[in-house]
Amino acid sequence: MKELYRFRQFLTEGVIKENIMVSPIIMFGGKKYIEDVISSPDDFGFDKDDAEWVKNNILSSPKMVSIQDYMDLDDKWIKQAQIDTSGGGALDHVVDGLKIHVKQELITPEQEKEAMKVVGLSEGVVKEDKLVWTIEGEDDSPTIESSDEGYKEAVVSYIKSIHPNISDKNLKKSMEVAEETWYNEGRENAKSGEGEDFDVSVEEFADGAVEYYEDAILDEGVIKEVEEFETADEWADDGRYYVQVEDNGKGGPFIIDPNFSKYTPGTKVILSVLDEQDYRFEDAEDYFLQIQRMEALKNEAEAENLINRYGTDLVDQLDLHKDWSYEMEGFDVNENTIKENMIDEDDFRFFKLTLGDKYSDSELEEFLKSDEYPQISNYLNLANSDVPDWDGEIINYFHDKGKLNENEDDSYYIDEIKRDLEELDDKEANEYLEDLAKSILKLKK
Repeated sequence: MKELYRFRQFLTEGVIKENIMVSPIIMFGGKKYIEDVISSPDDFGFDKDDAEWVKNNILSSPKMVSIQDYMDLDDKWIKQAQIDTSGGGALDHVVDGLKIHVKQELITPEQEKEAMKVVGLSEGVVKEDKLVWTIEGEDDSPTIESSDEGYKEAVVSYIKSIHPNISDKNLKKSMEVAEETWYNEGRENAKSGEGEDFDVSVEEFADGAVEYYEDAILDEGVIKEVEEFETADEWADDGRYYVQVEDNGKGGPFIIDPNFSKYTPGTKVILSVLDEQDYRFEDAEDYFLQIQRMEALKNEAEAENLINRYGTDLVDQLDLHKDWSYEMEGFDVNENTIKENMIDEDDFRFFKLTLGDKYSDSELEEFLKSDEYPQISNYLNLANSDVPDWDGEIINYFHDKGKLNENEDDSYYIDEIKRDLEELDDKEANEYLEDLAKSILKLKK
């Protein structure tokens, strides 16, 4: 506990020349962590009194306080929760919190160093930071296995100092994602032809894993836990998507993914080629983890790096990364939607005004999102003169989709035509009927 008060010595010696302001919420572990502690203290080894203390002293604290005041608060928390600091690591979360402040540009690197002195630390005190993973400039497939002895263990220790209750499954997944990041970095470095060796510290690696864990798993963002799935002993032509795995958990070679239709076009083409190449995922967890990585791809370079890990031939001979890029043309990777399928409000308004209630909003939206719509737009304009042709094309679209009621009474359409004719003079009526006849002839082709 003496270490926690060592900053007073530095204060009296005049080491700190200014008040360094920090966020209690960030220093304590972040808003999400605090909310989880308050709502489920038992999950973290705390009790209701501890949760109430956090709520009243951390969550309700001023937005920014001096590092000295935060350390006083931190000391009170250790006493409140009766945290055992005899094994060391009592200040690890403080170090992490300060580094997050630097990343978010709340303090400067120089202020971070000064703050470290306040809490009784200096550069190099955290032993794990001395271990590194050196990625050589010519290594286009680096793995964490080439890191210093004890590096992986230090990463695990670092992560657990921030999230002590992280499950083994989520720990493994988070570290794999972090390794993927540095794999891609090393591969790009090597491909440049002028790559230089660089080191990845324990802190840098672990920060990536923690960021993934907090954003993707705790916050239930893009990445979620493995979806429910069925298993199978053999493939069947039943319209479902079968995935080859080494072990489906029941000794069989297949799992069935119920979400295949929801994936991006790029993900689907990767899965299709992998299946053609008889690629087998390790198990369901591995498969869904790879899906998450595929769904997160932003550009061709990222796709190439990921695909290369499934087999270099997929990139060097089959150009699968280029197929991914082709399939993703027009796809908004940030919104996870196809840009061309976004409804233009002006287009929708035109059809709604000219066709009235003949079609429901959902029917018009479906037509405007269809592949046929941009093709038809090449020869029809959004003009009143083309309305009968548009009407015919919409009818034709739903007829081809099998969504028209074949037994529907034609009187509905006859009444519509009558109403239209009543609003036109003789010349306009003749033109209307001529256009309608042309549309009907098109339907018969």
